[in-house]
Amino acid sequence: MVGARAATLTSNVARLVLHEPPVDPAALLPAGFLERLDDRVADGEAETVVESFGREVLHMGDSQIEDDRSQPSCVSARDRSAHPPA
Repeated sequence: MVGARAATLTSNVARLVLHEPPVDPAALLPAGFLERLDDRVADGEAETVVESFGREVLHMGDSQIEDDRSQPSCVSARDRSAHPPA
């Protein structure tokens, strides 16, 4: 998508062909990952799902997780349930 966006910034590109190789999303996830997420949601631990994705799929460390949590865009599941969108 970077190429598509960059092409809009110049008049020197008359045509652009984008190709995304086929990827099996399940092959990118650790074994049993989706089942663990389903179990967490079923156990009422939905808030841990995003952190698990960060740690297990994106290989984020503690400092990166804490940085993300400190961002204004990070709203906990508890906050969302207390203030549902209108």
